[in-house]
Amino acid sequence: MLDFTNATTNKVTDYSVGSAVRSIYDAVSIEIDQLYMSSYQNIREGIENGLMSSFGFTKKRAVNAYGYLQISFTTPLASEQIVSAGTSFTSSIPSKSSIIYQVVKSVTVPIGSNSFSILVQADTPGEVGNIIKGGIDTVQSGLANVSAVTNLEDISTGKEEESYESALARFQLFISGLSKATAVSLENATLAIPEISGVYVDEKVGTVNVYAHDGSGNLPSFLQATVKEAVDKVRPAGIQVTVLPIFKTPIDIDVTITLPVSYANNLSSGYDDSVRQYIAAYLDSFTAGKSLVKNELITTIMNFDEKIYDISVNNLDNNTNTMPSDLIRAGSITTHYQTI
Repeated sequence: MLDFTNATTNKVTDYSVGSAVRSIYDAVSIEIDQLYMSSYQNIREGIENGLMSSFGFTKKRAVNAYGYLQISFTTPLASEQIVSAGTSFTSSIPSKSSIIYQVVKSVTVPIGSNSFSILVQADTPGEVGNIIKGGIDTVQSGLANVSAVTNLEDISTGKEEESYESALARFQLFISGLSKATAVSLENATLAIPEISGVYVDEKVGTVNVYAHDGSGNLPSFLQATVKEAVDKVRPAGIQVTVLPIFKTPIDIDVTITLPVSYANNLSSGYDDSVRQYIAAYLDSFTAGKSLVKNELITTIMNFDEKIYDISVNNLDNNTNTMPSDLIRAGSITTHYQTI
């Protein structure tokens, strides 16, 4: 546009950045470029979505967080007690107090029991229902004679609806797995289950082991049955397929964080807890077979706070490599601080 204007008139002479004419032309150019890029992206996504839809492929839905509670009684039960589906529990953590965790299936607790474990599910889908170890601590309704309620491990099974990018990557696996009776088809059938986060298929002569896990690194019995039903539809004829939980490998982390002295002197009381939870969440996001790379761990911790000057991992000299059937999870997280 500048060349055309310069060739057709001599009344405009200032085309420098910031001039009136240049500013008008730049604004128009930006709008045209945005329109072009939007059209390109829409056409591309339309083609991709149409292709996925034609195969009946859909994004995985959001998942309500679920996990097990340990419930202790004040005195041993004098008679059997039925804990009905819908019995509710909450958390005293302010940011989680609005989430209700409900019993999924009624359970009969035997006479004489001092405690029992029961599966609960958040009433709200998505990551909002995920909660740290010990976070669920209050009986809201439906249960008496209780002395304590707690979740013995972090609950990380809540998921948002699958992103477009993740669905696109999984679609490639879906296409590769259209031919049944292959390891890829078993992997695809397992990953299509919304609750599943990772899977490893171990082929042997005459048998196949499918190792799978959810967001917390577990494979509850109901989910194991779901995976078994899915893989039976695509397994090779005459080949036994066994669905197994993954082998969890807890990794202890001991880090020294270097901060500017002026910044370190004004840290909030919850800073250290936030750092340790951040590191634990990173390790708990690993899927089957993923190894821990020391430099990636350092980069992740550095990204927690732009004021962090340096990170030293004291207990890891090298990367932590895992077997395909292993799953890294957070162990003990220890933090130290020094200033410059």
